[in-house]
Amino acid sequence: MGHSCDENATCMNLNTKYTCTCNQGFQGDGLTCQDVDECQEAGGLRGHHCHLNTRCVNVVGSYVCQCLPGYARRDKFNCVEVDECASASHGCDAAAECSNTPGSYTCRCRDGYAGDGHTCTPICTGGCLNGGECVAPERCECPVGFEGSRCERDVDECTAPPAGAAHPAHPAHPALDEHARPPCVPRALCVNTPGSYYCVCGDGYRRDTHGDHCEDIDECMEGFHTCHPSARCVNTDGGFRCECDTQPCELSCSWQGKVMEDGAQWREAGGCRVCACAAGVAACVRAACACDAPHNHSTTADTVSLFYNMPHG
Repeated sequence: MGHSCDENATCMNLNTKYTCTCNQGFQGDGLTCQDVDECQEAGGLRGHHCHLNTRCVNVVGSYVCQCLPGYARRDKFNCVEVDECASASHGCDAAAECSNTPGSYTCRCRDGYAGDGHTCTPICTGGCLNGGECVAPERCECPVGFEGSRCERDVDECTAPPAGAAHPAHPAHPALDEHARPPCVPRALCVNTPGSYYCVCGDGYRRDTHGDHCEDIDECMEGFHTCHPSARCVNTDGGFRCECDTQPCELSCSWQGKVMEDGAQWREAGGCRVCACAAGVAACVRAACACDAPHNHSTTADTVSLFYNMPHG
């Protein structure tokens, strides 16, 4: 017949009988053995031997010493403090300073950055304008078309730097390297806009519907010239001229149903446009108006670029 020892006991045969002894980590009479919770006391045969920086965890028949957070195991009973900052096992942001503490660490954003230390973002006082991005303390990365410490200034793409030179607003931006040459095709005018620009064909030209270039307008054939009926219209590249082949002939200008003498000047649009007749060719330019703001630089630019030929009336 078999013995009646507990499954957690050791049976010892003694010739005519046997004895039951509870195994290490258990207590009882051998026939019934119960687990000993070694974590309830420290030291001795029935207590645990976990040292500092550990936590005793009871298991069936024994115990284990678990390391506290921020500590690493040295042996079965001891754990040592971990320097998370030195081991790069911390979660601090790249722009933060890591400070080791007993069993843990702290993160603090460096000067010029804001956040909780685990996430730090650069500070640009006043923010970046026009879609600019704050990439470093007080440094904005501007989108193409803007410049300045806060991306507050528009880049005049129509003013191209010398060939081979980088654009001063974006010295390393490949999208602006092409500005070493005029941004528009020949015979086109560049018009600057906030953050960009566009191209329009100059006076006397129009965009070719079949290609990306400006073609000459034949004012003589299409009836857009201002030559007197007695003169002959001769088309030129971007304009026309008036010539006299027979007499009598006048090099005056046919202008909106009137005849303007050669050399005459007059104002229109309430004085905001000045026109002149030169050998049959009438042309107008925008002039300064009373409604223009003082020191309005756009007035000067318009004066240069808005010459145009008017159809005869």
